[in-house]
Amino acid sequence: MKSGNPIYYWDSSVIIAYLKGENRPPGEMGGLYAIARAINSGNASLLVSTLVRVEVLDSTLRPGVGEKFRNFLTRSNVQEQAVDHYIANLAHDIRNYYLMKNARGLTVSTPDALHLATAIIYEVDEFHTFDGRDAKHLGLLPLNGSVAGHPLKITKPIELQTDMFDGKNL
Repeated sequence: MKSGNPIYYWDSSVIIAYLKGENRPPGEMGGLYAIARAINSGNASLLVSTLVRVEVLDSTLRPGVGEKFRNFLTRSNVQEQAVDHYIANLAHDIRNYYLMKNARGLTVSTPDALHLATAIIYEVDEFHTFDGRDAKHLGLLPLNGSVAGHPLKITKPIELQTDMFDGKNL
């Protein structure tokens, strides 16, 4: 999938926010739409886990949006990756690492671990999520930089600022 263009990974929280047009804090949806434009124009690629097919429910979307999403997954610069034994083994190790490390019992959920493992194995440039910490789970944003010792940039999708003189990213 490496093409010279950035490869982004969207977890289900980002996909659902996009499909629903969620009302999020300033800048978050603008960043998401900017990344979507880059994907649509062929200037970026997207990797997702087949897990999104389980997590994105048609009954929570406007009529027809679920079908549009499934069609989107067939684009040449969108790769849907199935969970295989490599991903499952790394997801296991991630969950185990954080359970052992965290005395308060906070964990990484199985779906989150599968998303993280997929992104790590396929060496994406950025993992996009809106998943923060809650009472039972570590969340994904706090893991930015290192996931159980594996390097991974985890961030909310952000819109890059461009230089008004040459149009390049600052």
